[in-house]
Amino acid sequence: MSQEGVPSGGLIPQAGDPIPTPRTPSGEPRRTSRRGASRPSTYQGSGLPLDDRYPTRDDSWAAMSEKIRGRLAEQAGDVIEWFAWQDPYSSEKRPRAVVLGTRALCIAEPRSDVTGRGVYELNRYEFVPGSHKTVPVEHRPGRGGGVATKVAPQPRAPLPKPKSDLGLSSQETGQLGNLPPTAQELLQAPFSSKDRVRRCEYWYSGHANRLDVYIFVLAGRHFVTAAVGTQQVPVGHTVASAHWNLTCHRLAVDRVVGS
Repeated sequence: MSQEGVPSGGLIPQAGDPIPTPRTPSGEPRRTSRRGASRPSTYQGSGLPLDDRYPTRDDSWAAMSEKIRGRLAEQAGDVIEWFAWQDPYSSEKRPRAVVLGTRALCIAEPRSDVTGRGVYELNRYEFVPGSHKTVPVEHRPGRGGGVATKVAPQPRAPLPKPKSDLGLSSQETGQLGNLPPTAQELLQAPFSSKDRVRRCEYWYSGHANRLDVYIFVLAGRHFVTAAVGTQQVPVGHTVASAHWNLTCHRLAVDRVVGS
């Protein structure tokens, strides 16, 4: 049985829903190195736990109102990837949704108004037309050929994890570190300590040896980047030498509506 990953804190429409299926990536690769700029940091992964107690993204999507689903579809444009997620252990019983499209990155967050009535806050990062660039990343290390470091004796108190100059939390850099180094660098390339990440979103679904859907998104005032694809742990391999088939996306942001 497929399981859901623990998300950050294809759109299969229900009958009559206007969400299109994810589009095939297009666009020419863009060089990520800038003259005189240092390469982005890469991180050690924190793992990819799965939990079959969470509702599927399709069930979470269906639990949202038709009006909210329609607005997300209209604002996002052609869908690149998406997820909807509901924490069954949270006091908030309504799902949230993230839709990355060719026109905008759209986020629907459940909120309560002053009367206590349940509402949704819609935030979006609208893109500059024609700015969508993609780079394919295929990571195929041999057995034992991952980026895992040698195991050192564990100190009594854990050392602090490296801090991100881009505004990412340790949980977010741990998730970023699960990805191949090339993907990590592409995702971080347009951001800096003076142009930091405002929002980090991620979600995945699959089995212990295969992730059928993986999405990781970074959003800032001037750029949105994303890695979308699949992961597989071949026979004889470990998670450290897993194979990834990803497309890294970069889109220039024209306007931010909300937060």
